[in-house]
Amino acid sequence: MKNIVSFETEIDNRMTELLGILAGTAAKGNSIDSLFHIQWFNFDVVGRLCFGQPFSFLQQERDVNDLIEEFAQTTWILEILAVQENLFCFDSSQAGSETTSLNLAQIIFYIARDSGTQERLQDELDASQIADLVPSLAETKNYEKESQLPFLNACVRETLRYAPSIVQLPREPPASMSLQLHGKFMPPRTSVSASAWIIGHNKNLYGDDTDVYRPERWLEASPDQLKRMTKLDFTLGYGARGYLGRHLALIQLFKATAEIFCQFDVEVAKPNNLQPRGTPLNW
Repeated sequence: MKNIVSFETEIDNRMTELLGILAGTAAKGNSIDSLFHIQWFNFDVVGRLCFGQPFSFLQQERDVNDLIEEFAQTTWILEILAVQENLFCFDSSQAGSETTSLNLAQIIFYIARDSGTQERLQDELDASQIADLVPSLAETKNYEKESQLPFLNACVRETLRYAPSIVQLPREPPASMSLQLHGKFMPPRTSVSASAWIIGHNKNLYGDDTDVYRPERWLEASPDQLKRMTKLDFTLGYGARGYLGRHLALIQLFKATAEIFCQFDVEVAKPNNLQPRGTPLNW
């Protein structure tokens, strides 16, 4: 974690580029598809971490050489891996291009669609600046401080619970191995999957209103309940099979959320184009 935190300045540089694009768009009164910009941001961060320089998506405001579009369909990264022998680079690139981008886009969406949630978060961020708990708008925020802000933390964790970007993590045991699981026999080659969505909507763990996006549940939980909710949090993997890039992902999620809602009032472009539970029809 310390090595990733020491990389925070580089994340700040990419964040400054992203905020500049958003400010220019806001000044013109235009709307944007934030997922594209978030992908550019995350890809540039992991590009700088893994390969020594960003891909320049934010600088050029486009998918340079269609790398993002082709990323999931090609194996070019494996060729780089064969030379660099850097498994962490591979995992970080995947996280940056897919799961972290989707997680951040959903955090922004769920906060923006509820004016009460957005106002409460902005009030907390404003108060923290007055109390000098996080830097002013002229400076880039500090992850270690902003991750301790209660409602910001609750918003991030509630989004990861409510709408995890990785729904299931299937595993298939070897042909020679069978498994006894909760009294059930699983023959060899049986695909066994753990679902972050099912765990995140477990009423015994999160309450009867698990189908409602409500960050306050993380603030209302008793110490014992919060400890259990945290222990069983499955959104970024679990144990030895957890995300190798989870610390980088969390820094990006907290920093970007704090920066964006400190500097902008965010609105859903087409609020009438929503399903009953609030998910865009074309999400």
